[in-house]
Amino acid sequence: MEKQRIRNLGNRYFTRRPISIHVYRDSKGLYNSEFPEGNLHTNGYKKTQAIDNLKSLIIDMYEILNKTPIVNLSSKLQKKKRILEDLVERIV
Repeated sequence: MEKQRIRNLGNRYFTRRPISIHVYRDSKGLYNSEFPEGNLHTNGYKKTQAIDNLKSLIIDMYEILNKTPIVNLSSKLQKKKRILEDLVERIV
């Protein structure tokens, strides 16, 4: 398992601090990327694809949770929302 840090999420998003992720190849040859702190994971056929997919997932989850009133979120999703709000910033 390889540990990496994401510092760039894309065009309109940046990280307030580096996001620690894990990347590994499974027995089927797929690359898996995980963001353990946010309990998010995805995969891809190439390592860069797995990392890009994870970046997209982080952004998507950040956007969904920020649009949802906190009273409508389970305690797990409230925690995930706080974690993502501490890490991700959207540039308007």
